[in-house]
Amino acid sequence: MGKELLTIGTRLEVYEETKDDNKRVWVSQLELKGEDFLYISMPISKGYTVPLKPGSIVKIVFFKEKNTYSFKAEIIENIWGKIPKIKIALKSPLKKIQRRKYYRLDAFIPTKFYLEKQENKKHTGVVENISGGGMLLAASLDLKIGDIIKFRLNLKDYGVLDLKGKVVRKNKNEKSLKYNYLYGIYFMDINEKNRDIIIKYIFEEQRKLRNRGLI
Repeated sequence: MGKELLTIGTRLEVYEETKDDNKRVWVSQLELKGEDFLYISMPISKGYTVPLKPGSIVKIVFFKEKNTYSFKAEIIENIWGKIPKIKIALKSPLKKIQRRKYYRLDAFIPTKFYLEKQENKKHTGVVENISGGGMLLAASLDLKIGDIIKFRLNLKDYGVLDLKGKVVRKNKNEKSLKYNYLYGIYFMDINEKNRDIIIKYIFEEQRKLRNRGLI
């Protein structure tokens, strides 16, 4: 298991340790693959590109199909150009890691949904956060753990997706008078194309937030 899992355009999370033992997370993607080195896009923060310190070691996490992988890399050099890049060298083998599979983005996405086999009874709700594996839905309908719902997600420039999910968690919503419940929804039978659309949407929204200095 090695570099063949990394393909051009793969979204990456770059974890950089700081002097005060905190960790900064940058969003990047794979731009080029060489025999001995990889070239990733230079992260952007508050509208500025962020070079990383040559010689430093970072942890890189990426998602492939239904798995999460990580590896350590050394920053070799920052390359300035039309698309600023960072040259890195792998310092450890790629390994599959156990963690929450997908980055979760806080959101506010109005949606309509219905219980499976009750298509004529549509209900409204708001998606409060979303990941490649599921979402947090605020709604007034009293659902049960295990209920199956079908719903539509409007992801702006990334299109409209019709999806199916299962209620895996239920809590009272103390922050809303309109939507009494918060439901953890696990995406069911989602194809990789739609999952990739969601992940690309999340990365783009995260990039916008970073550019505005909000994360």
